[in-house]
Amino acid sequence: MEIPMVDWLSVTVDIQGYELGARNIIKELEALKKQASEFRTNHIHDKIFFNIGDQTFEVYANGAIGYAYILRNHLMEIKLAKFRSTNEDNYPIFVHFSSEFLWSFGPEKAWYWFKDWIEQNIGSVYKNKLNRVDLCCHTDCILFKMDDLNSFKGRFRNKRINIEDKDLTGFEFGSRSSGTIYLRIYDKSKEVFKKKDKLWFLEIWQKYGLEHSNVWNIEYQLNRDIFKEMKIETCEDLFNKLGILWEYLTQEWSVLVDETSTRLERSNPTKEWITLQKAYKNYQCEGFITRKKQADCHLDALLLSAMGYFTSMLALSKVNNLEEGMMKFLKDGIKALALKGKDINHIIEMKRKLYGLEVS
Repeated sequence: MEIPMVDWLSVTVDIQGYELGARNIIKELEALKKQASEFRTNHIHDKIFFNIGDQTFEVYANGAIGYAYILRNHLMEIKLAKFRSTNEDNYPIFVHFSSEFLWSFGPEKAWYWFKDWIEQNIGSVYKNKLNRVDLCCHTDCILFKMDDLNSFKGRFRNKRINIEDKDLTGFEFGSRSSGTIYLRIYDKSKEVFKKKDKLWFLEIWQKYGLEHSNVWNIEYQLNRDIFKEMKIETCEDLFNKLGILWEYLTQEWSVLVDETSTRLERSNPTKEWITLQKAYKNYQCEGFITRKKQADCHLDALLLSAMGYFTSMLALSKVNNLEEGMMKFLKDGIKALALKGKDINHIIEMKRKLYGLEVS
C-alpha cells in the first residue's frame, strides 16, 4: 500500500495594494519585533504573541533576506516584507505550511484556507509562486537492502547510503543544498517511534493497512528550477499536475531496477517501483488525520518531559507528598509569572491558539 502526500509546501504571495493593506500590521510588528529583540538581548525567554484575524503567532526578533518580520505558529511560518520590493519577482509574503497542517487538512485545502485568510486580513491575492515542495510516499511494499544503492538509475549525480548501528536507515540522491531535486529514502517507522510527537502516523498507517514496523518514506525535495522546467508556477498548477510531476520523478529522475541486464541503464524497474510510480494517479490532495489526534500525541510527548521537571523539583525541595508538591509548584509558578506581569490563563489561551486547533 502507498500513501502519497505533499509534505512540504512553501509559497510566495503577491497582494494588491500590499503596503496599504498591511500598514497597521507592519506598524504593530515593528514594535513587537523590537520587544522580542530586547528579550533576546536580556536572555528573557518569554514569547511575544501577535494576532492577525483569528490566528495567533509568535513574533521573532530576527528577519530574513527580503523579509523584515517572521511569525510562526503550529500551522505555518509567515514572513512579511516591510515594503513591496521594486523587483516584481519578489513577492512580499512568504508562507511555509507545517507538515502537521498538510497531513491534517490536505495541501489544497490548506492553501485555499490561507488564501482566504490573507484576503480577509491584508488584501487580494493575485499572484503566487512555488518556493519549495516536498512530494513523499509512505510504503511498506519495498524491503530496501544495503545493495539497493547501486540498483538505482536516473539523472542524479550523487548518492549515499545511511547506516546507524550497522542497520540500513536510508539513501540519499542528489544534493539537498544545491540540487534542483533531492531524494531521501528512509525508514519512517524508526523515525516515528523515536519522535513520540509523530506517533499519529500510526493511526494513518493502520487505517490504510500499512505494516507499521516497516514503513519507508520516498521523499523528493523540489526547488524552483524544476518548476520552471516543467512549467509549474503556482499552487494551482501544482495540484493539477501532481501526477505528471510524480511520474517524472519516479520514471525518469530515479528508478529502482531489477538489474536483469548487465548494464544498469537497460534494466527494468522492479514491480514494487512500478506500483510506486502510480501513487499519485488518483490522489485528491486530501488530509489523513485530525488536528485533535496530532495534539494528543504532542501531549503524550510533553508528559514525560513535564514529569522529569516535576520530579527534579520535588527532589530539590524535599517535598515527599505528590499532591502537596504539585500544588506548591503551581502556586509558586503562578506567583513567579505574576511578578513578571504575566497571567497564566492568558498564556495558556495564547499557546492554545498557537496550535491552531480551532481552524476548520
